[in-house]
Amino acid sequence: MKLFHDTPIWRNFRFHAIQIEKSPLDLWYMQEAIEKIRPDFIVETGTYRGGSALFWANALNGAGLTSSRVLTVDISNYCVDAAQDPLWARYVEFFQGSSTDPAIVAKLAARVRGRKTLITLDSDHSGHHVLRELRMYSPLVSAGSYLVVEDTDMDGVPTYPDSFPGPMAAVTQFLSEGGAAQFQPDATREQMGITYNPGGWLRRK
Repeated sequence: MKLFHDTPIWRNFRFHAIQIEKSPLDLWYMQEAIEKIRPDFIVETGTYRGGSALFWANALNGAGLTSSRVLTVDISNYCVDAAQDPLWARYVEFFQGSSTDPAIVAKLAARVRGRKTLITLDSDHSGHHVLRELRMYSPLVSAGSYLVVEDTDMDGVPTYPDSFPGPMAAVTQFLSEGGAAQFQPDATREQMGITYNPGGWLRRK
């Protein structure tokens, strides 16, 4: 995992010519989860260039989930090029602002209430920010779906040994303070051995 990260070929991956900084195996796991859960909404924090939002849109389209939508949030709008893609126009809605802004979260909560919802957290990776996201977004996840905390490898494997506390520390605290009553790490999402999200595939019971 560390060797793959240090290469670092992942910085040069593209989907529909848009930068997407993900492990290909994590993308594979996510499309499997989308096929299984068949969500009405995928909520993503941390849009960046928009490559992953396009990938989620492609997975929804491939699964025939034409009424489903990707709701993606970022503090800055770097996804102008991605927004030109027909998949984006059909499936993706971009919200500009902080992922922990109560007003933003309230808008998202109103959209997804009562619907099958999968959430992936990939914005600011500092431990305090991720923990706040976990507390704010966990109630939006539907039963049997996932709350994916991305890049737990930063302070988990670690690939960035000076980054602690980061996403892994946030997951540990979230589960210990009561999150474990509703969420359980799903090791089947890590069965191919490489994931940027070890221990971060949280499935709602």
